[in-house]
Amino acid sequence: MNAAWETLTVDGSEMETYLALPDDPGPAPGVVVAHYAGGVDAFIRGIVERFAGDGLAAICPNLFHRAPESDEPGITRMTNLPVAQFLRDMAAARAHLASKAPVHGRGIGVTGIGIGGPVAYLTAAGDAAFQAAVLFYPGHMAESWGEEPAPMAGTSSLTQPLLGLFGDEDDDPTPAQVRELHGELTRHGVPHEFVSYPGAGHGFMSQGRPIYRPQAAEDAWEKTVAWFTRHLA
Repeated sequence: MNAAWETLTVDGSEMETYLALPDDPGPAPGVVVAHYAGGVDAFIRGIVERFAGDGLAAICPNLFHRAPESDEPGITRMTNLPVAQFLRDMAAARAHLASKAPVHGRGIGVTGIGIGGPVAYLTAAGDAAFQAAVLFYPGHMAESWGEEPAPMAGTSSLTQPLLGLFGDEDDDPTPAQVRELHGELTRHGVPHEFVSYPGAGHGFMSQGRPIYRPQAAEDAWEKTVAWFTRHLA
């Protein structure tokens, strides 16, 4: 696996991205990762590397690059990002990933973790070049983002197959909110599958933290890799 930081320029601002490519030189599908409130930290870099270890090229852009220093909580910083702005960032990351030899001409999907879930949701809705999506316990889906509509308002524009992975003990999204999201996707005819894990709450993928749930995390990861492998073939 080859992993490294690479810098792109978006809107005149330097945007760091973390990129990992599989060791196998053969064709590989790609995944753009929308980070959670903590930014492109060790956990997120581990996710990017894990995709590469499982044969998918992956990249995560730093969506905070225009204002990297801030006292705002990470979730507030994410929900204050203008949608058009992060769509440009995600599109730039996708184009950069697509330029890599193993990915050239292959399908590219999008995934988001925590507050990155709505980013991935809106990215898929706003950019048909992404061919599949996976959301890990996406919060704030039904709430407006600053002056922007709620991410769920973008459902009518979604066409890509979407996998949602949730914890039954999460408080954002709650099981009721997951049902609401399922209803919206169904109403708009978006192909999707949802999996909810008993005994798991928000952040169940976070290895090394008390919220980590190994069985749920491993199953969710296997389903994610299978989903992208299937829909990005």
